[in-house]
Amino acid sequence: MNTSGLFRSLRWVIVILLSVSQANAAGRLRLKLSTVTSNIRSDAPLSLNVHLDWASPELLEGRLELTCYDGKKLLHRDVGSEVALLAGDRHSRTILPPMSLSRDLSALTVRARFLTDTSDYDLGSFELRVPVNWRRSFVIGVVVPQENAHVAGSAELGQSLRLDQLGENEIPGSQLISIPSQITPEDLRASGLGLFSFDVLALTSPGFKVLNQDQLDAIGAWVEAGGSLFVIVDGTNSAAQTKFLNRIAGLPDNDPGMLISPDKIPPGGINDRGDRLRMYRTGLGRSVILQADKQVDTVTDLKEAAAYLWKVRSEMQSEFRDTGTSQQLSKRLLGSEFDQSGDWQASGFDDSQLM
Repeated sequence: MNTSGLFRSLRWVIVILLSVSQANAAGRLRLKLSTVTSNIRSDAPLSLNVHLDWASPELLEGRLELTCYDGKKLLHRDVGSEVALLAGDRHSRTILPPMSLSRDLSALTVRARFLTDTSDYDLGSFELRVPVNWRRSFVIGVVVPQENAHVAGSAELGQSLRLDQLGENEIPGSQLISIPSQITPEDLRASGLGLFSFDVLALTSPGFKVLNQDQLDAIGAWVEAGGSLFVIVDGTNSAAQTKFLNRIAGLPDNDPGMLISPDKIPPGGINDRGDRLRMYRTGLGRSVILQADKQVDTVTDLKEAAAYLWKVRSEMQSEFRDTGTSQQLSKRLLGSEFDQSGDWQASGFDDSQLM
């Protein structure tokens, strides 16, 4: 064999060895990718759970690349910051910009690679459910511990707060949909950034009880920035929970009218119903506090409270208070609220938008 033939053979051997080495490395590196919440609201950033499992004692350094497609159309490419992987599972979260699809019953395709200085490891493709661009999707987050997920009233609470069921007739799902999504307290991020996935957040009594101080602070800041919050209390609140209730009621710490007793709800509010249910304006947001000793008590008619949380205009809220429904809202939701392009027109709502 001549010298040139020997070099060609060695080159192919090196290529084959590198390919085998990369395949083995890719087999030892696995990725699990999922959305933080099962339902995504329109125009919301996409929050993802990222689990990288590296089955080797060697140190691996690189960046995770996520490329997103609607069919064959490229929507976004994201390359994360550099990470160092040791043996075991590394869990993190990443946030991608808002994305929507052109067709219903389709999925966002995310192709993943791990990029290092020497190799690029193909981690496969993932399909994620995101909204379509011609329908407005809203999400109601219902915080309930896993052990209470099947308690009577938990599922009904989310259903009772749906925007598309406020009118006399249900809104066609092809135009607008509001989806209740149960989440555990452990999945609720202790930052306002972790709450952007929700248009309305509902805290069941068991869920409210187990939230830590950081989570309560994040929810309070989110409401003050424009969020809508529904809270159920049972009258046995801790000092931290009492302080939180005062905050979302808009009462400063030095207010003489602030709630002192842990067995009541804060005073004041708009159109309050005595000691059972009160509605408050909190900064740019809104909050409703319901006192209910039992979970089943929460399935009473909450349409007025729901209309308030969705920032329906005051004249329509008065209809809910007097009759339990609003013909004005029904006409707006079923009629002129959608222009010919399918875009949402929020003329029936305060602040010119839905949070």
